[in-house]
Amino acid sequence: MTRQATRVAILILGTADWNQQIATNQHYMTRELAAIDGARVWFTESLGLRKPELRVRDMRRVAHRVFGKSRGGSTGERRPVPDNVHIISPLVAPYHGISTATINRLLLSRSVREWLRSPGEKVLWSYSPVTYGLEKYADVSYYHCVDLLDTIPGIDAGVIRRNEARLASHRHVRAIASSDVVKKHLESRGFIDPVLWENVADVSRFGTPAEPDVAAGEARIIFAGNLAPNKVNFELLTQLAERGLHVSLAGPLAEGGGDVANQMDRLLASGCRYLGSLSIDELSDALAASSIGLIPYLQNDYTRGVSPLKTFEYLASGLQVVATPIPGVHASERDVVVVEPARFVDTVMRLASANRTLADVQRRRQIAEQHSWHQRGADARALVRGDLERRRNTTRVAVVAHADVWGGAERYLCELYSRLGDTVQTELVGAIPNWPPSAGPTADARLSAKWSRKSMLLALPRAPRELRRVERMVAAWAPDVIHMQYKREQIVFTRRLSRIAPVIWTEHGTLPQRSLAARALMALYRAASSHASAIICVSSEVAHSVTSVTRHSRVTVVENAIDSRAFAPASAQQREAAREVLGIDQEVPLALWVARLHPGKLPELAVRIGRHWHGVTIIAGDGPSRSEIEAAARTSPRVRVVGHVADTRELYAAADLMMFTSAGRGEGYPTTTILEASAMDLPIITHRSSGAGDVVEAVDGGVVEEADDITSWLTGMDEVRSRSSSARRAEWVAQHSTDQWTLRHADIIAEVRK
Repeated sequence: MTRQATRVAILILGTADWNQQIATNQHYMTRELAAIDGARVWFTESLGLRKPELRVRDMRRVAHRVFGKSRGGSTGERRPVPDNVHIISPLVAPYHGISTATINRLLLSRSVREWLRSPGEKVLWSYSPVTYGLEKYADVSYYHCVDLLDTIPGIDAGVIRRNEARLASHRHVRAIASSDVVKKHLESRGFIDPVLWENVADVSRFGTPAEPDVAAGEARIIFAGNLAPNKVNFELLTQLAERGLHVSLAGPLAEGGGDVANQMDRLLASGCRYLGSLSIDELSDALAASSIGLIPYLQNDYTRGVSPLKTFEYLASGLQVVATPIPGVHASERDVVVVEPARFVDTVMRLASANRTLADVQRRRQIAEQHSWHQRGADARALVRGDLERRRNTTRVAVVAHADVWGGAERYLCELYSRLGDTVQTELVGAIPNWPPSAGPTADARLSAKWSRKSMLLALPRAPRELRRVERMVAAWAPDVIHMQYKREQIVFTRRLSRIAPVIWTEHGTLPQRSLAARALMALYRAASSHASAIICVSSEVAHSVTSVTRHSRVTVVENAIDSRAFAPASAQQREAAREVLGIDQEVPLALWVARLHPGKLPELAVRIGRHWHGVTIIAGDGPSRSEIEAAARTSPRVRVVGHVADTRELYAAADLMMFTSAGRGEGYPTTTILEASAMDLPIITHRSSGAGDVVEAVDGGVVEEADDITSWLTGMDEVRSRSSSARRAEWVAQHSTDQWTLRHADIIAEVRK
């Protein structure tokens, strides 16, 4: 679906209320993202990750959420709201386990329905991993982790960990970390290359036009922030006051839960002055009147991930900073002093007696200006614009396929998605042998074996469970297009997955219609095909077969292709080297058979021919008939079964010709092996009933009229050996270029996406 590029709808999932007493990263980020041209922003207040406590503070918030208005639903001073920002106070259960997941998902979707229905491109920027799947509706999504949420008392750590792992499985969700510790935490959850953005401050709001008094005098010490029991070392503050320093405290009491009444009573009794929760202007005045800013944090799992923005608020006001050792505070020789708790009080006492110079103030302000929201806002807007631009130019494809054995159909998918390049992002939901990393990531759906006549009945009972699992995994990838090519995936998965994105099928062979079981299967196939947006067929014969069964209106022929740069005629030296590796004398004729070891490919015919031929026959491939073929080959020393060979070029280089013995049921021509052999200028011989006669004759090969006429095979093989360096073959190969083949597929994917 085409998006309106002039409008951007941004949903911010916060972990705080809009009017909470201290402005945090999420409040500033809302302001900065709202500055994107054409943006409408919805700030969604906290979903209640922390379980409510039976305290007046929490009960007041609950009551306000239930009965209050939606514009900044928390109590306290009203924070200004930009004109294009809307505040949402979602009414959800403050429990986020399995029992409440369904109702909370419905309630949250109802609360953000205006964002969901908005035209244009959608952005999700979440400070919580608990998103209830909203990322699947966004063009780009971000998880901005500024705290180790699973270490906060009252928050269910299991809920946080499960949801972080879930978001990490969505490859299009970009993670942003506020510290090195948080970055490592996100990587441990499975996020790839999180962006490191340490917290910054709104430094333009701090400092005064006139320079503060910098002469030596009575030092004033201040801590500004949330006076939380899991964060602040109250004992250090008490000791400073008891040593006679003027200690001021500014900020809310236990904003994130807990009780600090006893600690505050002792602080006040020791002579500390509590200024209350200050507005940004009041806080600026309080800092301007101080000389040292404190970060007296406890050292625990939570504070390991904290990146205090107050560091730069202090510096912007010209204050020297003294902090206990936490990873998010970086020492600077004269401006940020980091000291162990045992030496904290003595260090503050010593620094409080020192003069503060004008140069100190100016240097600290310069440091703070390098960590400002002015620059961070520009970075955030550039990140979103760049990701949206890439998203516009990229199609996300989910390839739903599972196979245990390598063959032409598997090679097709690997080749296609390795070649589609930067304009297509692919995830394989399932498993395919030799799927290359360049084709895209893999999500193993733990599917049962590919359907066959023997396995289908056993696999059917598992289909509903497999469908649910695949549906979840595909939805997590949020594709624009879904691609399938095996019967189980097409018949069982298409209808449901087509609700997520348009579905493309590829057919590699003609459809079975002879037996009663085949006709029953084709009835299911026909019903499922009505939910496919396009069907790609590898030959006109396959297309005719598909059309006769489905009557589908969008059946397109894209013949298989070959990369003639990778598969090129072997030189004499390459041929000699390949034969040395295989242990075959240079003068001995070598016939090659490459295919899946399946009864329909007639590998036993190749063995029979090989027994009578005067040269060596190599059979390469794997499949259900392998043990039978190996047993048959043991009766003839001139027939070798080598199994699956990932790179067949050495075999083609060594060979004099290739046998193609398929029974002609379900093949789509030209097959991959016909293309590869032709590109390497290897003559091919087949029989008329294979259905490949026209193609083989087009590449200057030979055709035996009767498959079981061994004498004709032997005569024909000697004849076609002389047909190397064929101009007809070279011209045909040039017409089956992978470049054009890739472009045809890209065009079909783009058309279906629209």
